[in-house]
Amino acid sequence: MSIGVTKCYYCRCRTGWILITQSQLLARLFFYPWGKQGRRWWWSHGGADASMCTCKACDSDDDPDAGPDDNDEAPTSTSSSAATGDHYDCGAAWTTANYRLQPRVTRWKAKRRRWLHQNPGFPSRDARGGPRVLLVTASPQGPCGSPDGDRFLLRATKNRLDYCRLHGVDMVHATARLEDPELRSAGYGDGWAKLALLRRLMLAHPEVEWLWWLDVGALVTDMGFELPLARYEGAHLVVRGDSYQLFQRRAWDAASTASFLLRNCQWSLDLLDAWVVMAPKGRARHDAGELLTATLAGRPTTILPARRLDGAGRHEKAMEKHHLGYGDDRWPFVTNFAGCNPCDGGKNRSDEYPMDRCASGMERAFNFADNQVLRLYGFRHESLASADGG
Repeated sequence: MSIGVTKCYYCRCRTGWILITQSQLLARLFFYPWGKQGRRWWWSHGGADASMCTCKACDSDDDPDAGPDDNDEAPTSTSSSAATGDHYDCGAAWTTANYRLQPRVTRWKAKRRRWLHQNPGFPSRDARGGPRVLLVTASPQGPCGSPDGDRFLLRATKNRLDYCRLHGVDMVHATARLEDPELRSAGYGDGWAKLALLRRLMLAHPEVEWLWWLDVGALVTDMGFELPLARYEGAHLVVRGDSYQLFQRRAWDAASTASFLLRNCQWSLDLLDAWVVMAPKGRARHDAGELLTATLAGRPTTILPARRLDGAGRHEKAMEKHHLGYGDDRWPFVTNFAGCNPCDGGKNRSDEYPMDRCASGMERAFNFADNQVLRLYGFRHESLASADGG
C-alpha cells in the first residue's frame, strides 16, 4: 500500500486547536514496506478522526502556536486551554490531561532553521553529503546481575561503534539516569526514559536530521547496510514491521520499537508528547491495553518470535545463502533479543528462553557481525560460537 507525503492535521475541538492526539496517532499507523518481503524498515504517518473534531491538513512541521516569523500557516487558537498547552484527547474514551515532556517547545522548525543559519560550523549534512544521523542507545547505570551481562553490553557497544565508524554515524550511549523529573514524579518506569532522552537530544543537537534509537538488547548484524534515508523523504518515523503479521494475523509484536528512526522536527516532539501518555500511570495505557488485548493475537504467551531468536542461531546458513547489499536475500540489518534481558541476571526471563539459549544466540549474532569487520583486516572468528579469532 503506497502512501503519499506525510501529513499532520490540526483539529478544532472543544479545547481549541490540537496537533495529532495520541489515540488518533496510534490508531492510524500506516506502513510502507521496503523490499518485496516487507522486511527491515517501514515508515508511518498519523491521521485524524473527524467525528468529534473538525480537522484540516497542514505541513508536518507546522505548529498551532506558530508566529508570523515562521512562514508557516497555522490556525490561531482562541481557547485558553490551548494557550496554556493543556490539550486533551477528544477522539478517545479517556479525557485525562496529557503528561508532557519538558520543556514545552513550539515552532521548532523555524527555531532549528534559524540555529543552523547562525551556526554554519554545525551543518545538518555529514561529510558525504547525507543527512546527519545520531545513534542513541542506553544501558543500566550500575553493573549487571551477572558477568555475562556486562560482557554482552560491552560487545554490544563495540558492535554499535563499529557500524558508526564504517558509516559516519554519530553516537550517544547514555549510562546515567537521565529520566525526566516529570516522568519520575509520576512513577513511570525506567523504560520510558528514552522518550525524555530523545527529546533532549533533539533540542541539544539541531544539526542532527535523524535520531536512530537502538535498544540495548539489539545488535547490528549487517555492517554493510547503508540507511536508505533518501527513501524516507517526507517521512518522520521509520519503524521495523511485518505487514502480514500486523494486518493479517494482528500479532502484537508485528511492529517493534527496538530500532526506529525519528526525524528532528516539531512532529516528532509532538509524537513524544503523545507517546508518554501511554506510560504505566496514564489512564490511556489502561484503556488502550484493554482494546489491544482484545484485538491482538498471542499477546499473553509470546515473548520472542522465532524469526528473531532462532534466526540468530542459524547465522551459519545465512552466511551461505544470503549476502550483503540490497535485495530480498540480504542479511538481517538488526537482530533484536527482546525478552532475553541480558543484564538482569535471569530475573525477568521466560522459562521458554533460558539464559544459555539467549547467550548462545547473542554470541553467534555478535560474531556474525564482527566477522564482517575483521575480514577488512584479514581475520575472522574460528566459529560463530567462539570468540577466538584466526
